Amino acid sequence: MSGPAAAQESGWDRIVTTLTIRPGEVPPNELVELANAILAASFGGFLFGGFIGARHAGDRFILMNSNAKFSSTMQAQRQLHAASMMGFVRHGCKWGWRMAAFAAIFSVPNPKNRFVASQLGSSRSAQT
Repeated sequence: MSGPAAAQESGWDRIVTTLTIRPGEVPPNELVELANAILAASFGGFLFGGFIGARHAGDRFILMNSNAKFSSTMQAQRQLHAASMMGFVRHGCKWGWRMAAFAAIFSVPNPKNRFVASQLGSSRSAQT
């Protein structure tokens, strides 16, 4: 945009127009990039936190049940795997939403520069 309308557009107006989806229109590219960044960070955080949590939960299970008597090794393995999976999900969710929030904060389009979210590794960075 150029002319007097672009000069009067504030940063808040730019954010509102970026985050508004009108029926029948394609969502703005900045909004799609923001959603992709949040989903990728959430998935990566879930995996990262899950692996850490599974290892921690497994080690804790072995430590806490070192003197426990199980009826079979299969029962001990099932309980160990159940504890590891619970640790994976618990810590994965914890890390996942935190990484998603971090990505959302730092991926929101800058009102003064239209292509901030896509400058890293994009060919459109030459347009700014």
